[in-house]
Amino acid sequence: YPFLFNCPLLQKLSIRGCKYLKWDLGILSGSPILKELDCYDNECVTGNIGSLRVLKDKLEKVTLGSCANVEGNFMDLADFPQLKTLKLYSTDITVDIQDIGNQDFSKMEELVLGRNLSVNGNIRSLRELKNTLEKVTIKCCWSVEGNFMELSDFPRLKELNLDNTSITG
Repeated sequence: YPFLFNCPLLQKLSIRGCKYLKWDLGILSGSPILKELDCYDNECVTGNIGSLRVLKDKLEKVTLGSCANVEGNFMDLADFPQLKTLKLYSTDITVDIQDIGNQDFSKMEELVLGRNLSVNGNIRSLRELKNTLEKVTIKCCWSVEGNFMELSDFPRLKELNLDNTSITG
């Protein structure tokens, strides 16, 4: 349905629970000023998260959840200058938080990783985001480890949710 995504003025797109709507992330190039993408419980969405690079300078919020046919590596979004919120759960997107460097996710305020066997690393690696993170949720990511005290001196951290992880105290 390419005509649905040819919206040059679209800034927010939310598609939830549309199990039969077939589309690919690459089609979002028809919405060049998109700031927020909320895609949840859409079995027919396909593509690689890297195809969001056409929106690199505009995207502020990305939510991809229960989209089993979306793949890629979350680091493909690391240099998005406006990205403040990234929520990835129940996808095949690979996340190794140890890949985060000091120039990555420069405005990240909220990070949600959940129900994903492809998430791993040590929570210590989030220290690279220490000056911007306000909310962190890690849920059902058993390959994430470390001591949650590594986050104790985050000056902006307001909310921390750890649920079913290997993180210790």
